[in-house]
Amino acid sequence: MRRFALLLLLVAMLLCRDNLHAQQRVGADTVLQLVPGSGQNVGQGVVFFPRNVLGMPDTSARGDKPAVDPRSVCSIGLGGRIIIGFTRHAVVDTPGDDLVIYENAFRYAGTRIYAEPAEISVSKDGLTWTAFPCDGRTLRGCAGVTPTDPALPNGGGDAFDLASIGVDSVRWIRIVDVTQRILDDPTHPLYDPTLSGFDLDAVVALHAARVVDALQCTFDPADERFDVGVPVSTSATMHVYDVRGTLLQERRLDAGITTVDASTLPVGFLLVQISTPTSTYVTRVLR
Repeated sequence: MRRFALLLLLVAMLLCRDNLHAQQRVGADTVLQLVPGSGQNVGQGVVFFPRNVLGMPDTSARGDKPAVDPRSVCSIGLGGRIIIGFTRHAVVDTPGDDLVIYENAFRYAGTRIYAEPAEISVSKDGLTWTAFPCDGRTLRGCAGVTPTDPALPNGGGDAFDLASIGVDSVRWIRIVDVTQRILDDPTHPLYDPTLSGFDLDAVVALHAARVVDALQCTFDPADERFDVGVPVSTSATMHVYDVRGTLLQERRLDAGITTVDASTLPVGFLLVQISTPTSTYVTRVLR
């Protein structure tokens, strides 16, 4: 059985591929493309861009006081588009909203919203895209509608749930300004002749997974636990054996980092095997 365990370990070293560490609220860290539209070009210069659209939203913004500093926002203009993404993370689907787009919409004249909407599409590879439905009249499903405001859930912004479009994880977000839909319709409830195009503040993942090189299982002897990482877009099964090959524990793991209690397992060497549909990882730990 020891020879079998060593063989499994050797196979695992050859097969293991992907791993992640789950995190909360991670800002986009790169821009793949900017195609400016017309109307205005605030924040597009190399002095500010792309740093002004990366990371977290401007903390000075309020519901009636939008962020306007070119150091923290970039206008993509009427009909403009930008592709922004995550190089070290993937946005993963979990219950509830997964992604927030922050623009500098704001309230004025009481309850009116100064909205410059955009249609949002997402992609795993930057090539194949899935769009969130964006209603031109109600602006339901569009970005650029909800002010950035710490008093609002998620600090404001427009939230998106990957499950609503049948997507489990993404790395890239495409933002296409559709403000012209309002300007072309003076009867639109949010019509304002001064609208000049979507202004991007930030793109934030509410549920992110840090992508690294391989499946991983680490044992923390102080807390008597395993921390097991499973790639995005998959699930895995964890088996724990003793040195004689006796199965001690079996459990299903979802994508992300799962903490597994090891306090009930016997003291000594343990063999941990984690299997996904495409790879297997095996490690030996001393409890």
